[in-house]
Amino acid sequence: MEKEGRFLTMVLALLVLIIAVHSTVHFSKFGAGFSGLAVDNSATNGQNSNILQFSGSLIFLILEWAILIGGLIYSYTKFKFALNKEYEELNSIKDRQFSANTTDIDKMFEFLKEKKSLRVSTIAKVFEVDKSLVESWGKTLESAKFATISYPRIGGPKITIKEKEVKHDQEEN
Repeated sequence: MEKEGRFLTMVLALLVLIIAVHSTVHFSKFGAGFSGLAVDNSATNGQNSNILQFSGSLIFLILEWAILIGGLIYSYTKFKFALNKEYEELNSIKDRQFSANTTDIDKMFEFLKEKKSLRVSTIAKVFEVDKSLVESWGKTLESAKFATISYPRIGGPKITIKEKEVKHDQEEN
């Protein structure tokens, strides 16, 4: 899922670049408005060749923007769906019985053992605490070399468990 999200981000970034270049060329050649040379035939001396080029360029420009907006809506919807799915899974795990002396950070560590990686916002929502508190829990686990906190370009911070440390911890028990 992570690789698919990165691929989608790269495709959308490339599409934005192409649209920006095409929009710049389109508006520099045909003017700032959408009417261009189609309003007044005196600029073409009666020739319709520029009008046909403009129409094709305008249609292509509109299609580019529609694809970009559709891609952004798709990626946002997919992100929200994944976030809700992650929340529901954690909420079902939260209902488990833990010993009386188990702290929230211990529960979070147990969740991380199962899921390997969790968003800070999801953990905060499940435990009904502030995101900064969850980040401090993550920093505590990071200082103990049990987990790492990553800050992706898109989306909020994630806490990922270090596999080597977890296996070592399980062997001791």
